[in-house]
Amino acid sequence: MTKKINLIFDLDETLVQLGEANHNNKGIQLKENKFLFIRPYCKELLNFCFKKFRVSFWTSGSPRYCKKILTIILSPEQLKKTKIIICKYENKFLELRSKKIYQPIKYYLDDTVISGYVKSLNLLWTVEEFNSKFDIYNTLIIDDNFFLEKINPMNYIKIGPWCRYMKYDNALDRLRLWLKDNKELLMKLKKKKKKLILLNILNDYEFDNQMKKQLGAENMELIMESSYNCRQNLGITEI
Repeated sequence: MTKKINLIFDLDETLVQLGEANHNNKGIQLKENKFLFIRPYCKELLNFCFKKFRVSFWTSGSPRYCKKILTIILSPEQLKKTKIIICKYENKFLELRSKKIYQPIKYYLDDTVISGYVKSLNLLWTVEEFNSKFDIYNTLIIDDNFFLEKINPMNYIKIGPWCRYMKYDNALDRLRLWLKDNKELLMKLKKKKKKLILLNILNDYEFDNQMKKQLGAENMELIMESSYNCRQNLGITEI
């Protein structure tokens, strides 16, 4: 079993976001009407994590989308060091390195399927290719989807969802500092075979007034009402 803690990162609204227009000329053009926006402190966080942890990625995006985004936000060395990369392929799980396909894990509520594709870490605990390196004591998944708290209790870091309009977001930097301060604690919990931790790192809204001045109060209310409003009409999983 690995001596380091595994960190598994989501992509969309956790580390990056797609947009159809080049907002503030901060986007990286992928196609004529597709721009990639990288969340503030993303590269600083990843640089730190690749030095101190075992890093993987798990996205609901397509294989093509996943490959494209990772080649942009990672260095060739980091991409090579990435342990597993799981994406969505025909409503199944595809691990890009091995090209192996795994059946999706469904989430039920009162015998009703709530979701047919959930990022359940049980996949890693039970599949032989994964469980020699990943277990309940050494793995954390970092995602903006609050639903994962129900799926992966005690192995989940909830990061506040990011929208490209949120210029002053610093959640990833606070995550980096938390990981730096608690790396030894996580290792102690791992050695004692204790479940890790459930952590929420929400967006710091101390800059609301500045954002309102920049975007206008009406636009801010729409964005704050739902963190996903700025995703409307985007082909998130395709480029």
